[in-house]
Amino acid sequence: MKTLHGIHVYAIFRFAVNFNPFTYKGMRPTESNSPSRSITSTADLARHMGVSRWTISQVINGHSRIGDETRAKVLKTMREVGFSPSPFGRGLRGAKTSLVGICVPDIFTPTLASKAQLFQEMMRSFGYNTLIEIANTAELQISAIQHFSTSKAEGAILVQNQSPQIVEALHNTGMPVVLLDCEAPRFSSVSCDRPLAMAMQMDHLINLGHRKFAFLGMSDTRWIVYQELFKKHRIHPSRDVRIFARANQVVHDAAYGNLVAEEFLSSRWDATAVIALNDYIGIVAMERLRRAGIKVPEDISIIGGFENMVVNDYILPGLTSIDQRVEVIMKTAVELLLAQIRGKGRCTRKNIKPVLVKRGSTGSARSN
Repeated sequence: MKTLHGIHVYAIFRFAVNFNPFTYKGMRPTESNSPSRSITSTADLARHMGVSRWTISQVINGHSRIGDETRAKVLKTMREVGFSPSPFGRGLRGAKTSLVGICVPDIFTPTLASKAQLFQEMMRSFGYNTLIEIANTAELQISAIQHFSTSKAEGAILVQNQSPQIVEALHNTGMPVVLLDCEAPRFSSVSCDRPLAMAMQMDHLINLGHRKFAFLGMSDTRWIVYQELFKKHRIHPSRDVRIFARANQVVHDAAYGNLVAEEFLSSRWDATAVIALNDYIGIVAMERLRRAGIKVPEDISIIGGFENMVVNDYILPGLTSIDQRVEVIMKTAVELLLAQIRGKGRCTRKNIKPVLVKRGSTGSARSN
């Protein structure tokens, strides 16, 4: 049950299930050909089966007072007639909805898309349906949180908090929440250990003899960490480092990667290693350098971001990258969320150790 452009996919699904071409433009089927048309509520189902409405309600809500034979009969009939109770209606009556939500900034980034998909699959295995919201601003995130709350979702995951106002909105719902790739007081969170990932990048390149770096794309939080790493390795930022980046532009985009790679080439900066903000930029930059006659890794090494995209294994040379271990992150997040939903959770922060995946795009620094 996802939300796309303000439309509930759940509603679209129900429409698709109940739609019959014979009913369009006044054409109606006979009652025998459409047994489910008259069964639109638990009361209708109870009359159809000759049982009490209480029995139907007990089965739908998973109560144990109903015998296995009766439960199986009710569920079988529900499948046969195509009856599916609305979780939203159950929520309004105070029953558990078996709904959870996840809010991600976009679904174009492979890691974010994977996180949303894995969350849906993992929660489905525990009997939950998932509402998915795409929100890349504080305003949209607050709207997503309100949607989860009004839908009576039993819990939610928020990826990359955009604003302090989000925390207040989360507190106001009282809903169990786990944060991904961000932290806030009184909320459980799961993140890739990004400072460790950046240290792995630098250590790898330093061990290969690199001392002059070009960064393609940069964020304020990463720059703070890199400055500490420069001190550790006695790299002088003003002398040994240059950043090629554009503010307020989509960075998971081939055009952006080409733009910053072109700026790097035009600068004639004599770096021996490139550190890309993400794998998209790394792949595009590698191709742009190849077209300019620059060999990777013989002339210059390139290391990607934290995505470890599948395509990295199928290009030549393969792109060295950081694997943030998305499956481990999502498994941990789901465990924390389920514990909270069941009333057994407490505020916990988990940093998942990433893995450096070495491929052919990094090699020994060239000798000048």
